[in-house]
This record gives sequence, structure tokens and C-alpha cells, in this order.
Amino acid sequence: MSFFTMSRLASLDVRWAGIQQGNDNLYMMEHSNPFFELMVVAEGPIYLQVESEQLELNSGDIFILKPWERHYSWKKTNPKANFFWVQFSCTPSLKEVGDLASGIDYSLLEHQDLRTFEYEHVDELILPRHFQSPRPYELLSQFEKLLETFSKPEVYFRFRSTLQFAQILESIALSILVESKNQRYIPESFIVYRKLVRLLDEAYTDNLSKEEIERSMDRTYEYLCQIFKKYSGTNIIKYTNMLKIQKAKFLLKSTNRSVQEISQEVGISDTFYFSKLFKQYEKISPTAFRERMHPS
Repeated sequence: MSFFTMSRLASLDVRWAGIQQGNDNLYMMEHSNPFFELMVVAEGPIYLQVESEQLELNSGDIFILKPWERHYSWKKTNPKANFFWVQFSCTPSLKEVGDLASGIDYSLLEHQDLRTFEYEHVDELILPRHFQSPRPYELLSQFEKLLETFSKPEVYFRFRSTLQFAQILESIALSILVESKNQRYIPESFIVYRKLVRLLDEAYTDNLSKEEIERSMDRTYEYLCQIFKKYSGTNIIKYTNMLKIQKAKFLLKSTNRSVQEISQEVGISDTFYFSKLFKQYEKISPTAFRERMHPS
């Protein structure tokens, strides 16, 4: 079985949607289109030829066609047989992979909880190319709602259609994980790490002591340092400094406050130390940074 991965930051757009009934306009009539196309069989069988591959799709089967992939019905079926279809674009595009990833890739997940994280790589949904849904009626009900929305071109109908389609993709992605017994178990330490990140994000200007962090988290500081390093790749002090510099850069760009005032606002009482720290992270002084943002 092959799969597609889709970034959680992907931009989806439902282009067309409908229901194919029986053999009309499909038997021995080749089709292709520039979009991905998701098919879900309501009543089978559907005899589908995709390029050189012949398939027999039954009720509850899911199949994803790639852009410009040639397809047609290679054999006549029951006139009552039918399937839902949605043509959609996805940016960045779905990426085809050979097999199902085993468990969460924490190298993608962990840094995304940090405010200072740059979104170069993110966690992805895993979608099967061909799959038998374990809950076909639930999925078909979602498709019926999508078609109802798409068939009534009212204000924002495309926006609502895309939201409904995203829920369909989520249902499929969850089903394949359950079916494969790949539950993507999240350990308790990762939950604690996320709670710690939230605490630091909210209190980085307060310069919390080790004891204050321990009381807030109900864990030893040594343990918290260990899991923070494991999941973030950095340490608590460095991340706190990065948050201070991030806020300082915003203030330098958007206000006329002095460097001393900004230093105080981000929780650094010593202006000289603030300037030294800023230059350590940004390779430029706070004053030079402001001048670069607002050249005369």
C-alpha cells in the first residue's frame, strides 16, 4: 500500500465535487484533470482502470487519483453503483511515500511548540492511496454534507466546502492509524514539556527561579531541564533569552522606546548585558538593528 503525506499547514481548495452514478460518462471513457481527486465508493463494485492498473473498488473503498492520472471504468457495473468524488488542490502538494511511518516523528513535532520556531518542516497527515474505511457510513455522511454545501453556491460556500473536506481528510488519516494499530502514542514527558513551554512563554520576563518553575510544574528542575533539552534541542535559559530577544526586536521595530526601556520591559535590568546578549543572538547591536529596520 502506498501513501501520501500532507503538511498540516497545507492550503486546501475544493475545486469540484460530485457523485458518479453507474456507468454514465465513465465506462471506457478516459478522464484526467489537473487536481488530486478523492473517490469514496458508496455502493460497489466500481471497476476502475488507473493508467495500467485495474482495480475493483467496493463499498467504503477510498482511492486518491494524482493530477493528470488517466482513469476510466474498464468494466460495466450495476447501474445503482456509485461513488463520491472531490477534486482538490493542495499547496504544498501531497507527497507520495512508499509505506506508513511508524509513530510520531518528534523531530518535526517538538520544535513547533516553541515561539521562536521557524516553520520549515512540520508534522504531516498520512493519507492512503487506496484504503477500505472501517466506518464507511460516517465518511459517506460527511461527503453528503460537503456535496450539499458545494451544490448551493452561496456566500463563502467554497470556504465552508474546504473546511468540511479537511475534516474528511482528518477522518481518513485517523482511520488508517487505527487500522494499522499505529496509535502514535504521545508519552507523558512530551505533555510535561509542552506545559513547560507554555509557562516559559507566559513568564519569560519574570526571570523565574528554579524553585518557582518547580512549584509551577510539580517536577524537579533537573527533570524539566532533561525533557526540555530532549524535545527542543536547546536549554531553558537559552530559550528564555530567545524569547526576550524576539520581543526586543519587535519593540525596536515598532516603537521609539530607548534601548534601556526595552531592556527593562523584556526583563533585563542591565542595559549593557542586554546589548551584549542581543548582539550574541542577532550578530548586531540593538541600535544598529533599529537603524537597519528604519534607514533614514
